[in-house]
Amino acid sequence: MTPAQKLISYLREISSPVDPPANEQDILTAESELGYSLPRELREFYQLSRGSSYDSDSTFWEFFHIDQLESHSTYRSGLRSNPVCQGIGEIHRDSIVIFADVMIDAPSYWMIIDPDHKNYGAILCDGDKPWWIAAKSYAEFIDHFIKDPDDFFIGIS
Repeated sequence: MTPAQKLISYLREISSPVDPPANEQDILTAESELGYSLPRELREFYQLSRGSSYDSDSTFWEFFHIDQLESHSTYRSGLRSNPVCQGIGEIHRDSIVIFADVMIDAPSYWMIIDPDHKNYGAILCDGDKPWWIAAKSYAEFIDHFIKDPDDFFIGIS
């Protein structure tokens, strides 16, 4: 089972709403707005669902809708300069996309979508300064989320 299939299966198992799949044009439009193709694993999520949210007694997660990726990335970043991430250094703000958020005033999760970046596909968290690497891949991020969805500081040791 792929990471996207695992996530969708888990969300359905816990009765979280899972929106219908995005069509190819939706994905191509988002990629055009972002200026990069989505990494395969994130793209596959959108081929299975336009987006979803998870709500429990202790936390709320949102996996942003495909048509909101660019606007959330622009709005949420509010970046006047490039973010700095522990273990990576400075990252050009146009080479990342926000794809998930947890609660209000808590971390947001970003993926490096520039295929030329040495950490392509890594998941970063903006919950503190400097940012940190939450997972080396989407697969690792999803595995952690499914194991402990109430941990909204993924990657902090």
